[in-house]
Amino acid sequence: SPPKGATIPYRPKPQVGGPVILAGGQAYTIQGNYAVPAHSD
Repeated sequence: SPPKGATIPYRPKPQVGGPVILAGGQAYTIQGNYAVPAHSD
């Protein structure tokens, strides 16, 4: 797994059928064992 604070050089797009968490109005997608904010343009 990547070290904490690692930056992802691209915006991950949520995959169809992939697990998505909605918390506080912010969408997160599960990647590996951690959740990252899902960006919607």
